[in-house]
Amino acid sequence: MKSDFDVKPCNGGVIIAKYRGKGGDAVIPASINGKPVAGIGAQAFQTCEGLVSVAIPEGATVIGEAAFSRCYSLARAAVPKSAVSIGDEAFFACVSLKSIELPEGVAGIGRAAFYRCDSLTTIHIPSSAAYIGDDAFSDCDRLETVVIKGAARIGNRAFYSCFGLKSVVISDGGAIGEEAFFACGGLKAEIRADIERRFGKGPFLSAY
Repeated sequence: MKSDFDVKPCNGGVIIAKYRGKGGDAVIPASINGKPVAGIGAQAFQTCEGLVSVAIPEGATVIGEAAFSRCYSLARAAVPKSAVSIGDEAFFACVSLKSIELPEGVAGIGRAAFYRCDSLTTIHIPSSAAYIGDDAFSDCDRLETVVIKGAARIGNRAFYSCFGLKSVVISDGGAIGEEAFFACGGLKAEIRADIERRFGKGPFLSAY
């Protein structure tokens, strides 16, 4: 039987290079052809419109650039505790994605990684994350709650135009880029005031 997954070698294991399944609920095995699955390659599941859920196995460390970009029906993604890197545009425009748990150990979140994930309501950034990339959660219209335990840098426009955003908790001081919370009209006044006190007004000002 032909496999749903094309793979390529990577440091003694394999990464998923291309998904050829029909969608629905995809479970990525921990090993393929006797080799451990080390990660999801760039664009591996891109535009798989029938994909509803995906389970990434423990041992996988990388979710590559645009790996699940434009998977419009993707509602659930199980990220393993072994994950270290969430690539640029990894879940770009996954408009049905309702929740995702980012484990401790994730070192950073790439540029536009969750851009226009319209169904996300809550996101917790673990203390291990050193950065949140530019535009990482821009245009997540239904995002209401953000908890940031780490992140030495929050990128430009990281939460730009998240109209529904009501609550932001930032545990540790760091740098916040321009327009990071611009056009977040639902943000409570006292939370905005606290962010301005700690980081200045830049995150709320238009760069134009």
